[in-house]
Amino acid sequence: MAEGTTTPLGTDPIPGDKPAGASARYEPEFEQLEAEISKLGNPAGGEIRWPEVVSLSKQILSGKSKDLLVAAYFSYALLQQQGYQGLLEGLATINGMCQAHWEGLFPEVRRMKARDSALDWLIDRVTAYLESSPPPGSEELAVLQQAVQVVDTVAAFVNPKLESPNPKLAAFSRALAAKGAGAPTDAGEAAQTGGAMESTVAPAASGPAGPITNRKVAFERLREVADFLKRTEPHSPVAYLIGRAIKWGDMSLENVIGELVKNNDVRRQVYETLGIKNEES
Repeated sequence: MAEGTTTPLGTDPIPGDKPAGASARYEPEFEQLEAEISKLGNPAGGEIRWPEVVSLSKQILSGKSKDLLVAAYFSYALLQQQGYQGLLEGLATINGMCQAHWEGLFPEVRRMKARDSALDWLIDRVTAYLESSPPPGSEELAVLQQAVQVVDTVAAFVNPKLESPNPKLAAFSRALAAKGAGAPTDAGEAAQTGGAMESTVAPAASGPAGPITNRKVAFERLREVADFLKRTEPHSPVAYLIGRAIKWGDMSLENVIGELVKNNDVRRQVYETLGIKNEES
């Protein structure tokens, strides 16, 4: 692997017995991160705080979870803050995560389309940035060439493992190379390429899923629904309510009530009404 194509943030394991950590999608840090990112599509939401996006992403990637979507947010935030040098750092972090933690990476390995979508999120936005940004300076040209190398490395590693190769990666590499050569970039190429891919896989995705046969499958479906709604309706509370319900699924009713109702007197009344034996009642 070429020097400089990974970063410690991407390769270093999460502390503990799971090198890639655990899912952080329902942690407060991720919810804060999503709240900032949701401002991208909502002018009324206020100005996005890119330093906060970088900080929250680092917290998650270094201490909680090697999450590809978080790394995509991190990369785009660095681009906004530091230009192409920041983008290079973000791409190298993604490459390091893929190379070192592919099996344990989030979204889980069984959810390859979700991993694909995380990469697409970044590619679409960076390609649009390339189209609208001024010609790069002499120092930026070398950085863009390095970025092409990293993207090509990611593509060579990731594409054989996906359900089908992601054509946006190749289009992204060409867009970066064109920008680095001073040529016009086609921001629509990656989106159009991805559109063709999506139209190909859409019929399979729209077919009915198999029956829910056990509790584990049921909660996996709920997580998929929550993740979908977070991506497509970031301003809706439904995804977060489902996420909270998933968390409650591993708790007793008594503990759920204890989390929801902070007032001791009210909590005792709820216990009595429901007939729950508790030390407080």
